[in-house]
Amino acid sequence: WLKKYNNITWTEETWNAVWGCKEVSPGCLNCYARVLATSRHRKFGQDQTPKIWVKEKDGETAEGNNWGMNWRVEKGRWILDEAKWDVLFKWNAKAEKNNSIMLVFVGDMNDLFEDHSVTRRELKKLWEVIAETPYIHYQFLTKRPENIRECLPDDWDDWTNGYPNVWLGCSVENSDYVKRFNDHLAHIPAIIKFISYEPALGPLKGINWEECDWVIVGGESGNGYREMDLDWARDVRDQV
Repeated sequence: WLKKYNNITWTEETWNAVWGCKEVSPGCLNCYARVLATSRHRKFGQDQTPKIWVKEKDGETAEGNNWGMNWRVEKGRWILDEAKWDVLFKWNAKAEKNNSIMLVFVGDMNDLFEDHSVTRRELKKLWEVIAETPYIHYQFLTKRPENIRECLPDDWDDWTNGYPNVWLGCSVENSDYVKRFNDHLAHIPAIIKFISYEPALGPLKGINWEECDWVIVGGESGNGYREMDLDWARDVRDQV
């Protein structure tokens, strides 16, 4: 009943509270989201619009209308209009009607656990919507798992494994970043805890697999992609 509008194989749909982020590790080098954001920016006048792939202190605030599209950028983050929030309630209603669960990746154009005042504000609003849309299972993915705990809603621990419709994941591109999971996400209660070994940029060793429910494995895509060794994937398969 749901038409899929993205090419991400492990989810049904994507949704974003904001667009924009700041690179934090080698996995960000060829970020598809940054490329896509640049392309979309042109549609509403990139030359007149503040850049969104910047740190908060470097971000500008402005709004306008180009090509019939209203846009608003606040401190270097593109804010989506209210109609985008209504989509979540519509999806939830359809899933309930069909007695099903819908998987939605929230954050393919941002990192919702980024230490940015605008992103944090929109995340707080999202938690309220999540509580009201139980037929959507929200998939969070971050490169900043050290920030997760401080960003969770106050009633997160009222549930045995956090909110029953929220999955928490972190990106681990090679063995240098296993601490993202082992030191942080592994110790946070969640109904599903997962690792995105994508883009895989080297061997992955030392993950605390007992605390991991799911792992996504894949190479890098787009211009300038770095080639993935298939033996890295086979090794992870054998570890799990």
